[in-house]
Amino acid sequence: MLYRSFIALRLSEASQHRLAELADHYQAQDKYHEISWPPIENYHLTLAFLGDQRPENLQRLAEQLSYIVQFTSNTRLVATELSYFPYHARPNVLAVIVKLAENLERLKKQADQALRECQIRYEKRKFIPHITLGRIRARKAPRLAVPPSYLNLELACTGLCLYRSELRSDGAVYTPIFSIESNLDKLNDAWG
Repeated sequence: MLYRSFIALRLSEASQHRLAELADHYQAQDKYHEISWPPIENYHLTLAFLGDQRPENLQRLAEQLSYIVQFTSNTRLVATELSYFPYHARPNVLAVIVKLAENLERLKKQADQALRECQIRYEKRKFIPHITLGRIRARKAPRLAVPPSYLNLELACTGLCLYRSELRSDGAVYTPIFSIESNLDKLNDAWG
């Protein structure tokens, strides 16, 4: 059995609600239903997409993450823009773009180091931190006009998670299988 998986930062409920307010504004204008709007609990910032992995590889990765990742309660993200993404090609998502601050860059490097230590292959593309608010369903750009909007929105993270992703007809379901909470004295495992 393989688990489709990824490493991500989980957002606080307050931050998820702030993002949901942005998404709700545009969802109300999506007359042609060209965008799939994920549930609020799916908002996260992906550090690395792993694709399909064996459970034993993910177990090793969880152990390695617990050794090297230094996650603190003051991990904050600054959202700087709301726009379709990626910029240079046909967009796939409506996203909040996040500033690549030193603390976020450090977490990304630590996650990448854990993946290398475990010899896990993962998607290696330029890291542009973003949080997906909606996924474009059609093969063409949606008719919903969303000009890039500049933001200065601070978001709080509650932990780093290794997620399992199950694709279903009504959208993806993300299940945390390992997490490092912001208080560092609590490591959670949910294998099964």
